[in-house]
Amino acid sequence: MADYMLFMWGGNQHEWDEERMGKHMKRWGNWMGKLGKAGALLDAAPLAPTGQHLAGRRKKLVDAPCGEEIADRVTGYVKIKARSQKAATEIAKGCPHFESGGRVEVRPVASM
Repeated sequence: MADYMLFMWGGNQHEWDEERMGKHMKRWGNWMGKLGKAGALLDAAPLAPTGQHLAGRRKKLVDAPCGEEIADRVTGYVKIKARSQKAATEIAKGCPHFESGGRVEVRPVASM
């Protein structure tokens, strides 16, 4: 078993009305509940749309949106445990984030 990060990119859920968002959040709760019962869910959180960037050798600090377009933003993450990259990808296919037109990046957590 290894740890994997599922990074949520983009999505148009910020345009949805309260009713649609409520149904979507219920699907998130159900999906993560199943992962939790299976012992696969390690951590998860949405991310704010803005933040700060440190860049260059001088570590210049800039307050900025994290990506100019919503499609260029990591909007959240889920950390899971899975047998393999293929298994982690199968888990990611059930993610409700696809309903909002977003994409999910599946990456193994490297050991140090």
